[in-house]
Amino acid sequence: MSEKYTLIIDTSNANIIVAVVSDIHITKSITNIPRGSSERIIGLVDGILKKAKITLQDVSVICCVTGPGSFTGIRVGVTVTKAFAEIINAKILPVTSFEVLTYKSAIGGAVAAVYSNGNFYYNTKNGFGTLESLLGENVVLYNKTKYFNNLVEIAKTKTEYVDANTLAPFYVKLSQAEENAAKGSK
Repeated sequence: MSEKYTLIIDTSNANIIVAVVSDIHITKSITNIPRGSSERIIGLVDGILKKAKITLQDVSVICCVTGPGSFTGIRVGVTVTKAFAEIINAKILPVTSFEVLTYKSAIGGAVAAVYSNGNFYYNTKNGFGTLESLLGENVVLYNKTKYFNNLVEIAKTKTEYVDANTLAPFYVKLSQAEENAAKGSK
């Protein structure tokens, strides 16, 4: 039986994660790119595939973090995932950054907070909103190593796949352009 590979793409924040995971190996790249993920993501994927000594055609699943986070980063990651999945006929595993942050959290009723465009957004079992309304809650803070380990574990165990037509970014607010357009239409 041949080894099955999952490509992980997370462009939702400044720490761009590109990894190849199998039952036997983990090959990763976590790169801090404040701007320019759209120009670098293909090169990062190519580099991680070479490091893992596989080709894109060896990948059977692409795990994509759909947000929330950087608006442009999310769009880049989702678009690249869709294109690659269509080319190689791979399954797509969508994951939210909230899901990654709170995965197997030891804190009951944990809250995941994500910083985006000057605001913190949170997610609980009851929904999401801005951080100001969270006073007194248990907040899970971002830790790069724990986040990556959680993402790998989810990629290995979650089996709720979607196709390229169904994969969509997860935004908690309108883009700046949509906000400006809404203001202009009033």
